[in-house]
Amino acid sequence: MHSLVLFPVTHLPPFLTRTMLRTLLTQTERGAVHMKKVLILTALDPVAGTILEDHGGYMVVQGGKTPLNELVSSNPDTYALIVRSEKITASVIDSLPALKVIIRAGSGYNNIDFRHARSQGVD
Repeated sequence: MHSLVLFPVTHLPPFLTRTMLRTLLTQTERGAVHMKKVLILTALDPVAGTILEDHGGYMVVQGGKTPLNELVSSNPDTYALIVRSEKITASVIDSLPALKVIIRAGSGYNNIDFRHARSQGVD
């Protein structure tokens, strides 16, 4: 059984809200043996990756300055994306067949083709 790990607000970086963390930490499948990959497309504080690796059992790839197309093509087994202002188009979503979750570190969703994401079973 998986448990949810909550952190005091003072220990969370401003871009990683409890809701975002809860979404990732509760999206695990029962009996899964492999680690799911989280691709962070923007330059975020490394503590986000550390939290997900240590408490969620995820493999985290932080992109930083690597071009979006290069990150997507080299990580087709990505389970979750964390984005800020990167444009997530239908072609990006289609390039990631294992993708199930897109998390927007910020407000709004006009940079994500959410209709196409939903049609592909991505939340």
